[in-house]
Amino acid sequence: MVRAGILDYYNVWKESYASRAPLGQIIPKLHADREARAQDLVERGMKLEAELRDVEPLRADVSHLRNEAKKLNLLRQELSNQVQSLSSDSSRLRAENEQVVGMKSDIDGMRKDLAEMRKDYDMMKKTNEEHMIQKEAMEKNLISMAREIEKLRGEQMRARGLGGGGYGSPDMRYPGGGYGGVYGAAGGWGSYDLRGGGGLPRH
Repeated sequence: MVRAGILDYYNVWKESYASRAPLGQIIPKLHADREARAQDLVERGMKLEAELRDVEPLRADVSHLRNEAKKLNLLRQELSNQVQSLSSDSSRLRAENEQVVGMKSDIDGMRKDLAEMRKDYDMMKKTNEEHMIQKEAMEKNLISMAREIEKLRGEQMRARGLGGGGYGSPDMRYPGGGYGGVYGAAGGWGSYDLRGGGGLPRH
């Protein structure tokens, strides 16, 4: 019974010692792992700081590029407004050009009509001049015929002994009063009397 108790105590001590031996080995290992992790974190932090120092110039470049992008955006907006303005001006000029083309066509038509009217006017003027020449020639012929008729009537009356001793008309030297019933009361020439400035009736 005592021997059995001793054996049990020995076994318990043996197990306790065996369990303490691995624990003494694990703790230094844990310290070593923690130091290794701390060293790794320090190295990673230093690496990040170095990267940040390297990135700092890039940050300035990024800021500069952002400012340039803003300027380019403003310039793009301004150019877009100018394009819209030019497009509006182009549409207005196109409409005005169409109006000018229409006005030019109207002017050409008016010039053509004016040329036709001028041509007609010249023809009418020429025709009127020809008519005036013909009219003047007819007036001269009628006056000449009237003089001849007057002369013949005077000669006939003198031949019959009815002459009144001279002619009553001082311009034509023909008797005026005796032939009023034939040539009108205004004188021996009636409508052909030149003293009144009337001449032959105008047509």
